[in-house]
Amino acid sequence: MDVIDMISGPLLFVQRSHEHSTKVHEAVELIQPLVDGLLAQDHEKIETLHGQMSKITSEADQIKLALYEQIKNIRFRSPGSHAFSQYIGCQDKVADAASDFADLLTVRKTTLPVELYASFQAFVAQVVGTSRQTVNLAKELFSSQDAVSTNRQAQGAIEAIAGIIEGSCQARRLGTEFARHVYSLERRLDPVTILFLDKYSTALRGITDAAEHADDCLRVMI
Repeated sequence: MDVIDMISGPLLFVQRSHEHSTKVHEAVELIQPLVDGLLAQDHEKIETLHGQMSKITSEADQIKLALYEQIKNIRFRSPGSHAFSQYIGCQDKVADAASDFADLLTVRKTTLPVELYASFQAFVAQVVGTSRQTVNLAKELFSSQDAVSTNRQAQGAIEAIAGIIEGSCQARRLGTEFARHVYSLERRLDPVTILFLDKYSTALRGITDAAEHADDCLRVMI
């Protein structure tokens, strides 16, 4: 299988694959504390976390570039190399979307109305949870040559991916629900606040969309 071909390369390649997935999810894990800072109007905390986000995404970029360089020197059976390159690219977009969210929180001190807390937090929790499932599956697939050595194991991995994709769909539904709540308050909210809340949603959906595309690439590799 293509996954086995990939992980039969140098140990460093496998380690970097782990590192990249983990580093990307480190960026996503900062979303919840950033949201906590937003709700508490703790702008100092937001600035600190923004600095951490920048550092993590920069480290993820360095790992990504090293992986791309190694891909050139490792032979894959088609469609392995192409799918894996796409997977790394999608993971990179996950980190970029998380970074975009952090950037937005520093651009303007937007106050989230109390009425929106519950729907926003549910949306965020689903986004972060879906990313966590994706990175855990990736670690399992890239951890050993026996990860998908049988049809049963391969089928189990594919079913896990289907579950993660369903989680992505749920995140989009919660994002739509949050948007509805925002616009139900449009007579009370100023247009710029609505604009930024929409931008928050777009960045969070970007995390989910990129993670779903990464899952599709994993399915192709299996």
